[in-house]
Amino acid sequence: MNRKLEILNLQRQIKADLKILNWSIASFSSKYLIDNNEYDVEEYDVKTFQERVKKQLVRATTNQELLLKYNNFIRNSDEYKKLGDEYAQRDIQPLTGFISDYVALLNEAQDETERKVLAVAAAHALSVGTAWDFHVTPINHDDYYDTRYLTLWEGDIGHGGGSGCWGTAMCEVVQSHWGVLFVRRTDYFFNTGLRTVNEILGFNDGLLKLRGLDYDNDDANNFPSLVYDVELLEQHGVWSLTNKNLVGKKCFNK
Repeated sequence: MNRKLEILNLQRQIKADLKILNWSIASFSSKYLIDNNEYDVEEYDVKTFQERVKKQLVRATTNQELLLKYNNFIRNSDEYKKLGDEYAQRDIQPLTGFISDYVALLNEAQDETERKVLAVAAAHALSVGTAWDFHVTPINHDDYYDTRYLTLWEGDIGHGGGSGCWGTAMCEVVQSHWGVLFVRRTDYFFNTGLRTVNEILGFNDGLLKLRGLDYDNDDANNFPSLVYDVELLEQHGVWSLTNKNLVGKKCFNK
């Protein structure tokens, strides 16, 4: 399985278990830090760790061993063991990048609008190749369509196979005056200037801002380590890279 998918599935499992326990990420982080520290923990350290864990549960480069430690801590907790057979060891359906992911992706959408857009975008993406790590953002209205949404995903178009075949793809989902959502435009080799997109930072006046990873000189193909912010400008339906700023180097053991 793709390394990013393995990380994503671990993150999804942790969030699912926290939801069953009715624990917030903040409360879990506090429990984990205190239970794994021999000394008293200051309030500042707790808050700092809470913010770190929030990021670790969404970043595609979070260390897998660390996520496994979090998962084991949750499942070995007294609260989890008391849930009984109905909940104990309940595993999520792991995402695979294939069409079988469709229902799970929709069930995990954050809100109703995102779910509707993702229903169209994911159906398209999974019909042309493997697809995972979807990002959706609304973009400007135009003279004809009431609403437009840009969807980015990581995928292997045509199921070529191998780590050198996947990259960022895009489709634009629009809503007609009659309320129907459909795919209007696609770009299966969307040039972001990045090996992988981690998040959409925003969109304003035709300028799309992304954060993601690209290669340092000695990086392996599956492990780009340099964090960049990039800007892409849309002009007449065509996107072009206009700016790329180095943020820092990613450490894979955090």
